[in-house]
Amino acid sequence: MHKNKIVFPLAFMLAALLLIPKTSSASLQGIHADDIKVEFHAKQGNKWFNAITKRADKNGVLVLKNVLPGWYELKLEDDDAAVAGQKFAAKIRMADNEGRKLEEKTPLSLYFKNISGDKTLIGTVETDEDGWIESSAIYPNVRYYFDIDKDDDAHLKSKDRRARVKVKAKIDGSDWFQARYDRTDETNELRLKNVLPGKYKFSYKKKDRTADQPFNLKIKLLDDDSAKIKEKTKVKVYVYKNKLKILAGEFKTDKDGWLSLPNTMTKMKYKLSL
Repeated sequence: MHKNKIVFPLAFMLAALLLIPKTSSASLQGIHADDIKVEFHAKQGNKWFNAITKRADKNGVLVLKNVLPGWYELKLEDDDAAVAGQKFAAKIRMADNEGRKLEEKTPLSLYFKNISGDKTLIGTVETDEDGWIESSAIYPNVRYYFDIDKDDDAHLKSKDRRARVKVKAKIDGSDWFQARYDRTDETNELRLKNVLPGKYKFSYKKKDRTADQPFNLKIKLLDDDSAKIKEKTKVKVYVYKNKLKILAGEFKTDKDGWLSLPNTMTKMKYKLSL
């Protein structure tokens, strides 16, 4: 198996990589990218890890949700798929620095790391009201940085006794980072998708609830390769007490990777292992 390294002239990249937030989705088109499976690697907490594995559609378009600001790199799962001139199109829904869903148009700056290792600005655009942007050209093996210009005073508002929960994650040996910030629903359930195996801890927004009040957690897990789970899968759940890792139980997801964990506690560290 030969690995094909593709190098693009800098001027071509700067011209081609401009985000196009108002382009009709029907006109998004990749090149030599249709139906190709890729790994979307992220750098959060000072370490790179595979955040999600996705397959581009028949037009070479990748759809990615809940993307935190930070460094990202697209890697081909099969190195033989790399060909000259290959590029992907992408629809990306951004979250803010705290992992909150964007609910208004928000400025976003896109950078890439040049051959000298410097972070270079490609351009600045605005998301739509739901945090979506579109890009006509995302290249494999190029490191991109997404930077959200979000008002520091922005917050998730309290609502109808639904608790706001901050989720921190530690994936594949990374440092802890803010992964999500969302609220429980009316049944006291917090639903999270695209959850990787790793360590997690939760905290309530002040005044919403006390730390000793549990909530029900429902998560849609990915496997260790960040791909979707397509069959019932055994999951080991550990908790940490006095720095000791204790097996809390073994569970099984449903065929789509969903797992329910009732009575999840804040101020407690959990580990999910497949």
